[in-house]
Amino acid sequence: MNGYCAVCGTYYAERAEVTTKCENEICGFYSTPNIVGFFTNSDDRNKWINEMVLPLKEEYLKRFTPSVKYVSAGSGHTMVIKDDDSLWAFGYNKYMQLGDGSTENSPTPIKIMNNVKSASTRSWHTMVITTDNTLWGFGRNENGQLGDHTNKDRHMPVKIMNDAKFVSTGGFHTMVIKDDDTLWGFGSNKYGQLGGGSTNDRNVPSRIMSNVKYVAAGIAHTMVITNDDTLWGFGWNSSGQLGDGTDTDRPTPVRIMNNVKFVSTSDFHTVVITMEDALIGFGLNLYGQLGDGTTTRRHTPVKIMDDVKSVGTGGFHTMAITNDDTLWGFGWNVLGQLGGKTPVRRHTPVPVKIMNHVESVVVGGDRTMILTSAGALLGFGNNEYGQLGDGTTITRYSPVKIMDAGTRLPKSNANAINIDSTDNTASTEKVNSSKTTDEIALEVAKSALRKDLAIDEISKATGIPESTLTELIVNVKMEKIAISLLKEGIGVDDIAKVVRLSKSEIQKLKGLNH
Repeated sequence: MNGYCAVCGTYYAERAEVTTKCENEICGFYSTPNIVGFFTNSDDRNKWINEMVLPLKEEYLKRFTPSVKYVSAGSGHTMVIKDDDSLWAFGYNKYMQLGDGSTENSPTPIKIMNNVKSASTRSWHTMVITTDNTLWGFGRNENGQLGDHTNKDRHMPVKIMNDAKFVSTGGFHTMVIKDDDTLWGFGSNKYGQLGGGSTNDRNVPSRIMSNVKYVAAGIAHTMVITNDDTLWGFGWNSSGQLGDGTDTDRPTPVRIMNNVKFVSTSDFHTVVITMEDALIGFGLNLYGQLGDGTTTRRHTPVKIMDDVKSVGTGGFHTMAITNDDTLWGFGWNVLGQLGGKTPVRRHTPVPVKIMNHVESVVVGGDRTMILTSAGALLGFGNNEYGQLGDGTTITRYSPVKIMDAGTRLPKSNANAINIDSTDNTASTEKVNSSKTTDEIALEVAKSALRKDLAIDEISKATGIPESTLTELIVNVKMEKIAISLLKEGIGVDDIAKVVRLSKSEIQKLKGLNH
């Protein structure tokens, strides 16, 4: 018998049993069980695809995969932006870097604010850019890394500046690219990581250089790509992380190499992707995080691998995605941050293949977050503070699905403090909170969906958002399939194997059908 998965289309041949769990590692292993049908001939297969698979596939994916479009992973906490531009946070919160108005850690995602298009975090502070290009910050501010003219920690979002296009947070400093491609910096400057020629901390945004298209801030060094694709570096260089052939700290930008497309910085090493998709690395290599087959520190760029489209660096490990959407990892793996089932060190000449079908990767501290091609957000590695967001504090040596264990709102109905760094004028803006849909309204809506009434009309009648109603469609589809199978005389046990309904739910439908 031959079969196909209803979600990803994976083909199964020569199978005798019926299953509800796809064996595709991305589709089935990390998601809720999927529908797989088996057939003795092509006519049965085509009927299955046309009548059951295609009507369900789009709704199923919307229902069971998180709508995440942006992730930033710090050393102990994570910020996530969903498709509706809402910002969510989870993990370590001692310095109020979650922005929820408390200092309590949270293993469950908390909604922080709306209208956010990007976020950045590394250590104990967080910076976000809203859809109107306004920069906000919260968390630790001992070195002025929030740029709000003070050194006061902030437990809620504080407005910093306008016209921000991109932001990157270092350990205790922040770098911002404005709409005119100028680079600005503030915070700790002990090693010259602000690039302004001094080693004085700054709690006010200071202009550093022009014609900048990308910036990556490390723990205490900064790497910049200018509009002509040239890579520059400044700041701490004790391990050769600037790649200039020395271990001398640089308070002003130093030119490193040409033809650079992307750069990622860690605590002590740096990796870049060239215009030819080659992955290059330099800096500390104690745990093989450069992936060059050695543990030798590199003060100048060394080639790691080809055909790379994305890369992320953690404290002592590196994750790369090749052009065929394969994820590779190398470096320290004691806490499972490479995604292997056992904590072993990886510093082989060829980076170790982790998994297929990966769209993007974000690395923070000693954990890794990935977005799969199927739209699932997965995480693995250290989870001491709940920074994986799976609702636990259990370290994960294999990928677990995130934003799938429930979410919550802040305990306090926090306000965002609006302090413009140009005039220090303060006001407050309410953070919108989502309303819980009434259970009775949901039942009415579900009944209307069974009758194939228009979603917009149901929404108007019940007050339930159309997006929520779209999620309910899959349940109604499942019920209709189950009812059809009941009419064909198929038993409850067999139906439960191919639809996402419990036996008791199917039994109830059986009673309604008679």
